[in-house]
Amino acid sequence: MSKFSLAPYTLKIKQKDSSQYYSFSKIIGSDFFDIIYNYLDIELRNPSINSGATEIFKINKLQKSERIISGLFETGENGFGSKLVNVPTGKISYQKSPQEAELIPYYFILKLPPLAKVGIIIFQRFKNLGIKDLFFRYLSQYLLDKFSNKYILEMNPLIPTDLLKKYIEGRIVQVRFIKRGFPSDKFVANIDGFPDDKEHNFTGRSELVLAAPRKGNFPAWFCSQLNTNIDKIVKDSHTPLSSLIELSGFDYENVKIKVQVGKNYKTIDLSHTDKLRYYEDISKIKVDPSGHPEFDSINFEAQILLEELALCVWGDRADV
Repeated sequence: MSKFSLAPYTLKIKQKDSSQYYSFSKIIGSDFFDIIYNYLDIELRNPSINSGATEIFKINKLQKSERIISGLFETGENGFGSKLVNVPTGKISYQKSPQEAELIPYYFILKLPPLAKVGIIIFQRFKNLGIKDLFFRYLSQYLLDKFSNKYILEMNPLIPTDLLKKYIEGRIVQVRFIKRGFPSDKFVANIDGFPDDKEHNFTGRSELVLAAPRKGNFPAWFCSQLNTNIDKIVKDSHTPLSSLIELSGFDYENVKIKVQVGKNYKTIDLSHTDKLRYYEDISKIKVDPSGHPEFDSINFEAQILLEELALCVWGDRADV
């Protein structure tokens, strides 16, 4: 699992009970770019926290240039105590009280061209944790309170199909086939058979992982067939995911493909072909003394990704 990654999403806004989306500079008698920036700068810079709160969500760093906003969120929970152990010595170095919250930083960057109806926002992920849902919930509530439930915010995973094809043409380093429950006994030759999932209340998952040699590649015929089948799945949402590769006895429900493009690794999630997901591995970036990404380092990587996505979403008008 990548320690740090970047996850891109689209951002759109429309009037409630309407299918028409607004251009960002022509909404609510104002510019949605300014609305978001002011919300982040005023409401989340020093949020009011009541004594019964169990969740903290705030801005630690915020900057803007032209139509781009970037910065660092901090989030954490209180309500429970814990002990912090000095790993080298094995001794307890601090006792966290239930009133205290450990705040974890998460980077973000967004771009909203004035005439566009689709924006791009990229969130940092830390291992399998992210802040997309938290940000969406807080911003949606702010718009609800400020504009009397007139406007609906939408955010969806972003990966244009032409960019997906570019990534898949890179070096495929790993393919993970995932299913819920145990694999069938037909699939595992050296085990007498796994117990029935329902009978033993097993709610975990099984994975079959195909990995390329450390400094090598999958066979050319394998990559060619994989690319062809992925293209079919992406173009036709009715094409079953199980048609990617036939695995007798392992009825997988999801596939995650890790590819190397240049020096970076990207993970593509094929679980929903209409809302493809991928995460860009940035685990090799510089970190600060706390072990989290240095802002300038992650900001540099995110801007490169933003430029790639901008060309796919807005074409030649990416800089409008």
